[in-house]
Amino acid sequence: MLFASCDCVREVQAVVLDTSTGQAVEAVMVREAHGQEFEIARIQTDINGHFTFRDISGGWWHCPDVVLYFEKAGYLPIKKQFRSFTEADTVFLAQAPSGR
Repeated sequence: MLFASCDCVREVQAVVLDTSTGQAVEAVMVREAHGQEFEIARIQTDINGHFTFRDISGGWWHCPDVVLYFEKAGYLPIKKQFRSFTEADTVFLAQAPSGR
C-alpha cells in the first residue's frame, strides 16, 4: 500500500481597513469560519491593521479555500473567502450604525 500526505499549508496575509476612512483598524478579531461554527484559535490585527493566518489542512488535489470571520466592536462583522495562499489582500470593515 502506498500512502501519500494530503496536507497543505494555508496562509492568508492581509490588512483590515475602515471602509469610510481608509485607515487601518487595529485589534480586529479574526477567526476561521466553518459554516456557522468558528475555530477557537483567534488572531488580532496589529496596529497597522495587518494579520497573518496560517494552518495545515487536508486536501486531495488542492488546498481548500480559507473563510475568515472579522469582528470588532463598532463595526459590522463580515465573512470573507480567500484562496489557500493569499498575500497582500485588503479587507474593508464598515462602521456599525449608531446604537448598534
